[in-house]
Amino acid sequence: MKDKLKELASQFFKGVHEGNPSIVEELVAEDSIATYPVFMRLFNLPALRGRKAYMDHAINFSSTWKNSKVTIHEIVAEGQKVSL
Repeated sequence: MKDKLKELASQFFKGVHEGNPSIVEELVAEDSIATYPVFMRLFNLPALRGRKAYMDHAINFSSTWKNSKVTIHEIVAEGQKVSL
């Protein structure tokens, strides 16, 4: 189970940050909440709430930083939580 969660987290993060925002439709729940410290500076919000907000972020990211590449060095899974 942990390996599957790690794989999904990797697919999601790379999809969002390497220009495949459709991954958000596949993996983000309607009631999801995502927080990163930079969200306050970028969006004037402490968190993105819901699939649409995250989809908007993914689209904006991929249109701003074209051809970005993500390297994931470590993924940690504990229960249902994954950090990368």
